[in-house]
Amino acid sequence: MAGRNQRPPLKALFIGNSFTARNDLPGLVAQLAAARGRRLEHRLISAGGASLRTHWNAGVALEAIQGGQYDHVVLQEQSTLPIKNARRMHENVGSSTKRSRPRARRPPST
Repeated sequence: MAGRNQRPPLKALFIGNSFTARNDLPGLVAQLAAARGRRLEHRLISAGGASLRTHWNAGVALEAIQGGQYDHVVLQEQSTLPIKNARRMHENVGSSTKRSRPRARRPPST
């Protein structure tokens, strides 16, 4: 439980593939938050080589987002998709945005 003068931790969901997992992006962001005096609790949903569309079709990522327990959702698209098929990448990201915004714990910071 957060102390009286201590802010509650930020909660982030990372959805991606091996680039997100192998490079421990969630851990790196948690270290950056700690350097600023914030605590970050995170969950990683990843699958090697997966696109965002693969995650949506599997259902686990969407279920986690719809649970509404995250302050931030970090999306990492399949690495070559923007070059090979920019249109599909934009569709996937657009779909991701529509699915994640209604359930946010608080409005995204600007």
